[in-house]
This record gives sequence, structure tokens and C-alpha cells, in this order.
Amino acid sequence: MMSSSSPDPSYVTLMGQALAPTTHSKYSKAFSLFDAFCDERRFRVRSDRDVGRYLALFVQHLYDSGGSMDLAKNAIYGVQHRAPWLAHSLAGAKLALRGWKRTHPSTSHPPLTWELTCLMAVRMAIRGQHDAALAMLVGFDCYLRIGELLSLTVQDVAVHNDPRLGSAYRGVMLRLAQTKTGRNQSVTVEDPCVASMLTSHVRGRLASDLVFDVSRDAFYKLFHGACRAFGLDGLNYSPHSLRHGG
Repeated sequence: MMSSSSPDPSYVTLMGQALAPTTHSKYSKAFSLFDAFCDERRFRVRSDRDVGRYLALFVQHLYDSGGSMDLAKNAIYGVQHRAPWLAHSLAGAKLALRGWKRTHPSTSHPPLTWELTCLMAVRMAIRGQHDAALAMLVGFDCYLRIGELLSLTVQDVAVHNDPRLGSAYRGVMLRLAQTKTGRNQSVTVEDPCVASMLTSHVRGRLASDLVFDVSRDAFYKLFHGACRAFGLDGLNYSPHSLRHGG
């Protein structure tokens, strides 16, 4: 759909490194759908202005068909990431997205209490979903975003006597390789029971193993299943409510 002169390969590599892997995946998916939308309608790009116009039409199409606002946003910024020189031509698409936000204002997710978090975790554990259950407790205690929580590997968990911390440290610390505010940050597991369970959970496992062997989609399904089981499904809780609650 889009055509332009090919930039230097090293420039493309550095552009790719500017995004977190999850963001890159979202942008790529949205860009592919936008590209398919243009191909289906036989749109042809003859100028930068055409890209902006077609992108605004794509945003309108998503809105009219009950699509996702996040998908529209990722399409706009996915195009801008792939072709930064088009930024000045995307004002119409960004204006359409702003209009969408005004007609459908976002709803913040309320915080979960520690008691509800424990209740939901116990239900998961009883049903054999131990990784998801412990992820609930760690997510609340360490106020983690879902991406930070489910991307933790065993090597990101440091306990006392870990040479990376020194002999004086007596707690359990998590290294957050990638966050919205930067790389290689850390948080301490404050609750001693959660710290003990997490230490036992990772003991003897490979450093490269994921701490919680559950996908993002599976975790969302288990979370909302627990909400329904306790009559909480009408309260707009989401996994981000763990971070809010913590």
C-alpha cells in the first residue's frame, strides 16, 4: 500500500530498537490491518497526504464497525513509527481519534482490595491454576503492570545471598527489565508470605524460565472468570486493578 524510498538498513534497525517488543507487535498488527483495508478498497498512495486521508478513513471504519480504539491508535502510531516523515500528514487521523475519545471517554478501572485479590487467587489455586494465583498476589504487592508481571523470568527474581545484591540484603527483589519509565528497574516484594511463596515457586528452575507460566490472554480469562464467580463482573475490574489496589 505505502511506497517510499528505502532508508539505510542501520537506520531501520535503530528505529526498531526504539520500541518495546510488545509495542512493536501491536503496531505491526494494526499496520497490517490498515494495509489490508487499503488493498480491499484499492486505495493507491500517490502522496503523503493520501496516507493521512486513508488512515482517517480507517479510523472512521473501525468506529462505525464497533472496532477497537486501541487498534486505531496503534495504526496511527504504527504508520508514524514506520515512516516518521509522514507525521505532518496524519493530523486528520489523529483528529478522528480525538473525536472518538470524546464520544467514548475511557473508564478507569477501580482498585481491588487485598482481601478480594486473595479470594480470587485462592479460587484459581483450588482449580489448579497456581501460576495465575501467585501472579495475582505478586501483581498486587508489587503494583506491577500486566506486561511487567507476565514477562518476569526466574533470573529477574533475586533473594538474599544473591551476588547481585550483596550479603546485607535480606528480602526478595524483582528486576523489571522493561517498563514504561525505563529499563532495569526494581521493586521489593513487601509481603513476607508472598515473598516466601515466590521464592519456593522459582527454586530449582532455569534462569530463562518465565516465573508465571500463563499467557496474557489466559490470565485475563482467569481473572474475569474469578470476577464472575464472586459477582464482581459488573464493577469494571481488570488486571490493572491489581496495580491500582497495591
